[in-house]
Amino acid sequence: MHRPFEELMGVSRRVVALLLLTLGVVTSSHASQDGLWLNPFDGQAKTVGNNCTVLPDYWPKSSLDVWFPPYDSEKAEMMRYRFQSGVNLGSWFVTEKWMAPSLFQCVHEGEKGELAILHGYGNTSQGIQSARALLEKHWDTWITVDDFDKMRYQYNINSVRIPIGYWNLPGAQFTKDTPFEAWSDVYKNSWKYVRRAIEMAADRDMGVLLDLHAAYGSQNGQENSGYNGFRVEFFWPENQKRTKEALVWIANDLKDVTNLVGIELLNEPWNEPGLGGWFESTAKAIHDIGGNAAQLPVYYSHPATPQNSSSAKNKPTFTAYDTHQYYTFVDRNAPVSDILDKVQGSVHEKLVALQKATGDRLVVGEWSCALDPGSLSGNAKEHAKQRLEFCQRQIESYRNASSAMYFWSYKYEDCKFWGGWCFDDMYRKYIGSYDGYGLSLSESKQVFTQMSMFPTPMNAIMVPPWSSSHSKAQGFKDGFDIAKKLATTHPISRLGFKGEFIRIMWGRRSKHNAGLDLDDYSQGFEDGALDVSQAEPGKAVNKEALS
Repeated sequence: MHRPFEELMGVSRRVVALLLLTLGVVTSSHASQDGLWLNPFDGQAKTVGNNCTVLPDYWPKSSLDVWFPPYDSEKAEMMRYRFQSGVNLGSWFVTEKWMAPSLFQCVHEGEKGELAILHGYGNTSQGIQSARALLEKHWDTWITVDDFDKMRYQYNINSVRIPIGYWNLPGAQFTKDTPFEAWSDVYKNSWKYVRRAIEMAADRDMGVLLDLHAAYGSQNGQENSGYNGFRVEFFWPENQKRTKEALVWIANDLKDVTNLVGIELLNEPWNEPGLGGWFESTAKAIHDIGGNAAQLPVYYSHPATPQNSSSAKNKPTFTAYDTHQYYTFVDRNAPVSDILDKVQGSVHEKLVALQKATGDRLVVGEWSCALDPGSLSGNAKEHAKQRLEFCQRQIESYRNASSAMYFWSYKYEDCKFWGGWCFDDMYRKYIGSYDGYGLSLSESKQVFTQMSMFPTPMNAIMVPPWSSSHSKAQGFKDGFDIAKKLATTHPISRLGFKGEFIRIMWGRRSKHNAGLDLDDYSQGFEDGALDVSQAEPGKAVNKEALS
């Protein structure tokens, strides 16, 4: 049977394209400069769906094959418990129209979340292929190794929070019976890109907090959960069950990855009855995996309910609590002076109370330097001064009232327009001049030199076990040792989740040193854990702490 003329022509085009590539007529490996497959015979773009341009398959610029080194428990512990000076990598795997509008050029009017992109292309074979090409190019190029180098070596970032959706998981079973089901093939390589992102961070000793930004049924009905205009259906039993199963799958797949500093169970869910119980049962399901998952940090999330905060304290496994701090939404056009008073006044006091209630496990998972135009006063120079102070006072508060902070977000398509939300822009203009986000490279070298000169205090080692001050002395030694280790490890850090780390260390010591008192041990640890930024050569060790 003869092939139709059009089919023969299609075969011929592919053959000629391959020949052109082989002969070097088409450059940039097998891709054009924008990464998409070149077809020299396409004289006019074809469209599909809502007037979307048909796109051929996309080929990533680097391999999606990921290799993680063997799990290093000591390194994992250091990365998990240090203060996380972090940034969100928003709109990478959960896209948002206001952050990456070029991805939404052919969506139907009124739609914003990631599902809108799929609706725009439609679910024909060409539509699915084109949507996959568009998103794979985005996953491949939105954040690159150059960005990770900049975050790590210029901005002193030691951790990133990466939002994902349930549709990013591999296999059609994760999208079955969901609004994403017809487009499951769009995401067939998505999890590979997520793992590669974790690897890029690992190569630079950066931690990764993997955040389930979009749960089954949507936990908040917003664009940031993948789609809006739908009801909030996460609280249906079946959707809660599927979300828990997805999180357990993620933990099982990544449990042996050293730089995974935690998994955040939900992002900004509605505060419905039973939410705290779901957090607890899901955390238990993750830790029940066993092995390296048994102590994997699990982050509970905003909103701030007493049930959530109380359940994050005094638990046998590491749970943290995430709250988000924004002023452009809740203080619409309020004067900067009033906002600054709140930052260092009532809001700071609230955070300090939450930090205490959660046992030093409070995380500011999202914050920004964004202010409404009506909040600023005076001329452009005064605006810059006000924004600088707003950024600096927030950093000062969060560094002292939490164990981690993650700016929202690293980049936007137009950082000049969304400056207050764009870390890449804010660091250059304001944050870098304060030099308080992460320790600067000059400080790192100075502290490294200083702390390497400190021996472990011998009077902390030589206190006999039967002494009444043994618990305090052991705590002092452990606190001093961890401070020194963090100060001489790059990127240089300080202890963040102090209460959690003290509890873990005391538990280990008490197995071998019967009679260790937790209160005395904690006091000794606090005294021994020197603030590395205050370290000075020859500075006397606090011997009174051992008395």
